[in-house]
Amino acid sequence: MFTRKILEVAGMVAVIAALGQLPAQAAVNLNTGNGSLTYATETLVTTGAVTVGSETYYVLAAPSPSGRLSFVAQVGRAVAAGELIQVRFNLGNMVFAGSTAPTLAIAGASAATVTPVAGGAGGDAQVRFSVTAGASEPIAATAMMTLTVRALGVLVDRAGTARVGTRVGASGGFSFTDSVTAFRVASGLREKVNSISPVVKFADSFRTFAGKLVANVGRVLVRLPPGTGKARVFSAVSSSPITLDGSDSGVLSATASESTVTFSGELGFTSDVFLSDAADCGTKDEEGVLDGSDEWISVNLVAANGKHLCIAVDGTTSIPATAAYQAAVSYGGIANAAFPPGNADVVLGKVVREGVSVYLPYVNTHSSVNFRVVIVNRMDEPVPYKFEFNAPDGTSAVGGAKAEGMLPESSLNVLKARQVVTTVPGGVYTAASLTVGASPEMIDIMTIQTNKSDGSTDTVRYWPEEE
Repeated sequence: MFTRKILEVAGMVAVIAALGQLPAQAAVNLNTGNGSLTYATETLVTTGAVTVGSETYYVLAAPSPSGRLSFVAQVGRAVAAGELIQVRFNLGNMVFAGSTAPTLAIAGASAATVTPVAGGAGGDAQVRFSVTAGASEPIAATAMMTLTVRALGVLVDRAGTARVGTRVGASGGFSFTDSVTAFRVASGLREKVNSISPVVKFADSFRTFAGKLVANVGRVLVRLPPGTGKARVFSAVSSSPITLDGSDSGVLSATASESTVTFSGELGFTSDVFLSDAADCGTKDEEGVLDGSDEWISVNLVAANGKHLCIAVDGTTSIPATAAYQAAVSYGGIANAAFPPGNADVVLGKVVREGVSVYLPYVNTHSSVNFRVVIVNRMDEPVPYKFEFNAPDGTSAVGGAKAEGMLPESSLNVLKARQVVTTVPGGVYTAASLTVGASPEMIDIMTIQTNKSDGSTDTVRYWPEEE
């Protein structure tokens, strides 16, 4: 069963204000709902946690005793001079916390007498005040009331709400506003992923990235809510989160090696793999992603954050169409973290070939058979094709006159095995990869082998896949 957890929110606004994210006093307007804030789950700690019944309260050290929260609302009714009304604030999924009682002030009513009547203590979900207008100072219905709170307990698994009601005199029913969402608690970590899929072209025999020897396959940018040092206790998840850098500490820090990112992906064809600050991979970062045995290693997250993963080739090796790259982000938490950050597996880019290919496991050049490769091009333009060979041990295969070329538009092309390849010793078979620079749905490929002695025929259809 999920245990509801409550955090004591004390002094959070001073931290946020120091970062320039919010005004010095965060005010939730109970008439409009404006001012609702979200606070980062990862900033909750277990130190001082108190369990009451089935509820667990998280007590956080406020970075400043002057921090405060405010609920604001209109009085909602005209109050005559000397008249008494009562004002009640109700909390939903929240409680007051701490030893300092909430206070109420009314703009433009300096002569009014405001007296706490009930509630407002730690664990209470409501507070009530008596308000007596000044003898010669009526209070307008539009006058703004401000309830100042030093600490709140907020449930992690649901949004905290609030509403305000008034009544004339000390008895009778209250007329309440609608409940509005005041506070939420949610993950503050954000992984922004840029996935880049480099193109390898048919014209380059799939050995470069469109003529270049290095390609960017993407990056992971981890962002945090605002905060400073270990006092990041009440960080708001703002619409413009700061970018993590080496000066941050807490959930992630430059010295916290337990926060890492580990990249993974195809390495067999690469000549180098590295991180770069530049999107064009023009610079090479000192932070290595491979060990001395060319195996992927974990990298400090702060050091690698926001940097591009680059793969390099030497231009002599075919780049496979299946080369794809990923990153696993592993977070270390604040000491005594109540809710450690959730790790993330993200997908970066993959190699995209400009063309389609099939693997022909058997191309027979023996004189006793008539072996043909049939290629149907249904494109309305000529397209290139090319065979590459994988001969069995002890033999070799050399491309023939028709090992590569152009397929005319809307054409049926029959290529004899001995036009495509010459095997040494002669009359043996070889395997081949056939690549066509066309859309897969527009190409049909089959092989036909006819035995010259008895006329028997074997036909195999191949289904090209997009690279």
